[in-house]
Amino acid sequence: MTVAGRRGFERLYDLPERVIPSAILQQPLLSEAEAQRGLLLHAATALGVGTEKDLRDYFRLSPADSRPRLAELVEEGDLLVCEVERWRQPAYCLAEPKVPRKVEASALLSPFDSLIWERSRTERLFDFRYRLEIYTPQHKRVYGYYVLPFLHNERIAARVDLRAERALGRLAVHAVHEEEPGLDEAGMLALAVNLRRMADWLGLAQIQLNCPRASAARLRVALAQIDGD
Repeated sequence: MTVAGRRGFERLYDLPERVIPSAILQQPLLSEAEAQRGLLLHAATALGVGTEKDLRDYFRLSPADSRPRLAELVEEGDLLVCEVERWRQPAYCLAEPKVPRKVEASALLSPFDSLIWERSRTERLFDFRYRLEIYTPQHKRVYGYYVLPFLHNERIAARVDLRAERALGRLAVHAVHEEEPGLDEAGMLALAVNLRRMADWLGLAQIQLNCPRASAARLRVALAQIDGD
């Protein structure tokens, strides 16, 4: 059986021949070692650069499987060993790293995004400690129930506690937390744009700000600016 789809939080299963294209099913089977090397290369492609633990954790490989496969990939020239400043462990990448002068991008990150899924890597990259507090008792939560980090340019600059209130047709923002040194006006505007995109993607007409913090007041101004109010 293989996964054929979802119904809400339920997975739907079906026979592989009715889900997977025949061209894929008819390909020769890989050996276990070949499959493991392929998974590590996929992880290196997705992460850009990572330690042995980073790469094996992407597909939940064991150290006993990943370490010899990484050595083989390095020997074959498919992976390069590199050093990253302030990282204790050696890292791996697909080719000679190219570091751009500046990266301009912004996005609200799912708690399950590969950029932040491996929490220790997130701390090494961004000096950003992130924990999902869904299962934390309410009185012990620091940031909120369902908090999405906000990536802006080259750092994780804020986190927002969001709830899709579908019955009311709105995206509720329960808390806005800026990371030091905060968001400038362009960053706050980028956050507003990303919230509007998320609300539109979810089919929610309204964004409701329930946060009393000064950051939310600035965000309200930015939302009014993009909405033309």
